[in-house]
Amino acid sequence: MGKIEENILEIRKHFMELQNEKYTIHNGRLSDKEEYLKSLYVQMLSTVVQYENDVTEMQLLFLQRIVKGLCCELQTEDYMRKALDISMVEVKEFADAYQSEEGRYYFALNGMILSALGERNDSNYEYLAELIQMLGIHITELRYLSKVAESVLMQSSEIFDEAKKMMTEELGFLDLTDYIRNFYAGAVVDSKSEVIYSAPEKQVVHSLETEGMKFYQRKVVFVGIEVNVAGKWQFHGCEEVRFENCTINGKGGYLYLQGVGNFQMEGCKVRNFTNSFAHLESVGNVLVVSSEFNECGRKEKVEQKIVGGGVFCYKGEGESVVFDGNYVQDVYIENTDCYGGASGAFFGLKSSERNMCLKKIEVKNNIFTGGTCISGEFTWYSDTECLIFYEEAQKVSEKNNTVKGGITRIIRER
Repeated sequence: MGKIEENILEIRKHFMELQNEKYTIHNGRLSDKEEYLKSLYVQMLSTVVQYENDVTEMQLLFLQRIVKGLCCELQTEDYMRKALDISMVEVKEFADAYQSEEGRYYFALNGMILSALGERNDSNYEYLAELIQMLGIHITELRYLSKVAESVLMQSSEIFDEAKKMMTEELGFLDLTDYIRNFYAGAVVDSKSEVIYSAPEKQVVHSLETEGMKFYQRKVVFVGIEVNVAGKWQFHGCEEVRFENCTINGKGGYLYLQGVGNFQMEGCKVRNFTNSFAHLESVGNVLVVSSEFNECGRKEKVEQKIVGGGVFCYKGEGESVVFDGNYVQDVYIENTDCYGGASGAFFGLKSSERNMCLKKIEVKNNIFTGGTCISGEFTWYSDTECLIFYEEAQKVSEKNNTVKGGITRIIRER
């Protein structure tokens, strides 16, 4: 092999590593296991790849994505070598560790995909079927998992929708996001405890209409989708509500979060909300990072009081509110009562009643432009204009923010 061939081979190897990094199959619960149990898991998958089969490049790539997501200590090739000498003792330990927990479902799914990426020998499928039977997976569960595997192999949203109709209640918690994120748009997880919406990267995004939608699940996540918010979109008692890389349009509605533990936004675009973007009531932690807000605000008529919170309006008790690295343009708050005041064009106390108590407010690295507070002509309140309006916060900090036109004061206390 010549010098240029060696160099190009090294470059292609690097490209492959980057692809594996991008399309890693993450699994938090499996990756948290001790290394020995993860090693058994990968070794058993490696036996599926190598039994009565000449390993294909596609099989190796998919197995590498799994190994990467499990945060294993060794390389894929190391586990494949160890699998050649696997003993009945290790097989029994694997069965004892996984046959009564969710890892068996991911094993079955991974095994079916890996077998299909190989030479499709009958003996290989029979061996995988014996392993699945050993793990105690029911036939109805297997039908669902095989349909999911088919959708992954065919890159078909239609087939995955068929699979969802076959899903049992016991399998609703499985997180298949990393298997289908490059082709499927919709709820990739939909159970009584967890909901995750996702859409393909760099494609026409999935559009979600929120009219009448209410969420009570422990965890609610939206990734890479376009949301049209109509009506009161409600989240009650959730431990986590998270938006990543979403476009969120105001269509006459707003978000209402009550008793939520953590509300997070990152890399989102929010625009055209006329009744605030989010009404927050006793939300524990609010974190908004690297997002854009355009032409959002609120009008309200409150006689002889201050109306607050053009984009985010808050009441109740909470731990912290953090805004970091956001771009905020043309946001507003208006009190249409001729004697009323307005404050907090971006974030504020919902009204002048004493109903905000936060331990921390942190505002940093944001750019604000064109913000306005519009008070009544004969307001009793003076000097109320600001972007962040709060009451009873124990620790407040503001640093490295930029204001370009509009309101110049970033933060003030009631």
